[in-house]
Amino acid sequence: MSEGRIAILNIGLDRDLLARDRQSEAQRRQSIYADGIPASIVHLVKAPAGASHEAISCGEQVRVMPCPVSHWALFPFAAMRLAARELRNARFDMVQVQEPYLCGLVGAMLALRFRLPLVVGVFSDEVDNPVWLAERRLNRVANAVAKWVLRRAAAIRGDSRAVVERLARSGYRNLTYVPFLITNADRLSAPSPETAAVWARLLGSRAGPLAVAVIRLEAEKNVS
Repeated sequence: MSEGRIAILNIGLDRDLLARDRQSEAQRRQSIYADGIPASIVHLVKAPAGASHEAISCGEQVRVMPCPVSHWALFPFAAMRLAARELRNARFDMVQVQEPYLCGLVGAMLALRFRLPLVVGVFSDEVDNPVWLAERRLNRVANAVAKWVLRRAAAIRGDSRAVVERLARSGYRNLTYVPFLITNADRLSAPSPETAAVWARLLGSRAGPLAVAVIRLEAEKNVS
């Protein structure tokens, strides 16, 4: 790890980090994070069965380690083996996880075993959400895991103020709101020649305004 930088081992599910034929938006975002903290980050990412185990370099300070598995239930076991090898071979300052369920379980066990602080990301409104809990039994199991992980976190970060505030009301501590970084905002906000046609199709003769929400259409999102 680079001298003077925080060394982070991150456990995640973002397949965009596995891109080999191009630099993905997720890879650019992680490079910006690494330079801004500053940090050296190793990402251990769940990959599809048959994917290469070869590490992916995303700049000088970001490395991605694919963890191929044939089923999501096998990921914790494979991730523990791969992560433990990384932790034995290099010095890390913390373990970070993308979510408090599958990755959270792996991260919490590693943090306990190697006596490292655990940072947990919460990027959805699911923990103790009654709508989500009622969907299926597996969600109730995942909820119990998440609460166990969150109680053991040295810090919790979320990209929604509402989620951070709700977790705070539930008694969780060391919460931080960190806005999601969009690296291509200039391209996304550029005027489009199709704007007038889209406006007319959606609003007709009405004046507006027109609001767009880009989200998953899941019950726990409370989209009315």
